[in-house]
Amino acid sequence: MKLSSKNLEPFWHGLFWVLLFGLTLGLSRTILPARLAFIIGISRLGILMLVVYGHAFLLAPFVFPPKKKIIVYLVGTVSLCALSIFLLDIVFQMGHEARRLAFERGQIKFPFPNLPRGGPPRYFPHIFLTILSILISAAYVLAKTVVQKERQKEVLRVEKSEYELNFLRSQINPHFLFNALNNLHAIFMIYPEKGEKYLLKLSEMLRYVLEECKQPRVSLKKEMQYLHNYIFFQQAKEHESKKINFQVEGRGINEVSIEPMLLIVLLENAFQHSYSPDDHEQFICIKVEVNEDVFRFQVRNNIPLQQAHAPQETLVHHGIGLQNVKRRLELNYPQSHTLNHGPKGNEYIAEITINRSFL
Repeated sequence: MKLSSKNLEPFWHGLFWVLLFGLTLGLSRTILPARLAFIIGISRLGILMLVVYGHAFLLAPFVFPPKKKIIVYLVGTVSLCALSIFLLDIVFQMGHEARRLAFERGQIKFPFPNLPRGGPPRYFPHIFLTILSILISAAYVLAKTVVQKERQKEVLRVEKSEYELNFLRSQINPHFLFNALNNLHAIFMIYPEKGEKYLLKLSEMLRYVLEECKQPRVSLKKEMQYLHNYIFFQQAKEHESKKINFQVEGRGINEVSIEPMLLIVLLENAFQHSYSPDDHEQFICIKVEVNEDVFRFQVRNNIPLQQAHAPQETLVHHGIGLQNVKRRLELNYPQSHTLNHGPKGNEYIAEITINRSFL
């Protein structure tokens, strides 16, 4: 079982009281026989524990919302302090009497100092120990409250991230199905005799989306196979075939797992924004690179002739798909990824890089 700070809390409490008891026992042992020192030490420790935990668990909750019963808290704290001082004084008298008897019997060599038996001076140590216990208890409650609030914030943050991520993933399936059906319709119109072959490909792609993509991570190899199937569909329906170059570099392809359906958006954009009936130099270059440090996925495509002289800022893609990818990267790989896209010369380049240690 994995130990958390909550599991270890009783251990730290026990260690604190054992150390405190050891310290007080060591001091008492110099003026009392061992058996009496142990009894006095246990008694004093029990009273301090009563103050610390009584204040922490019974009284402190009255000053936090939704109760906020300040009067009840103050009355309870004063009563607890009075009880503590009373009990500590009884232990003090027991220790005083025990030491006197031990001295008379020759069990100890040093007589009890001539301290006042009554009046305020006798209660000063009890008051000090009681106030110190209240302060320790208050510090414990405040620290625990801060930690609990931070834990609640973290739980809410994780739940919100998971909800948002599930919502973003839910946008993928309708988008994929819409595109796939459009592609299949176009293929049946162009190559009706090959419809069965493409239908099987579509079935394979749907199986991947509906089954594999339920997992938080999928193997890069399967994701790449999905990209190949998508390219197969696109090439079948394009009026002017594009030059497609799919390049893979690195030996860790089978060892990498990524967020499902993360890469397809860049490829979809490349097909969507590179087509031009007047442009015979249409191309898409896909490069997958895996090395010891990073995973890199880059897609380059031609900019159509009619857009070649348009202002650079108008060529940058800002569709819902890219916003989806950006947010999913932020949720899955915080501060360990980059997403860059934009025109460069007569090409449009989109690139995702992810720190390899997060894959």
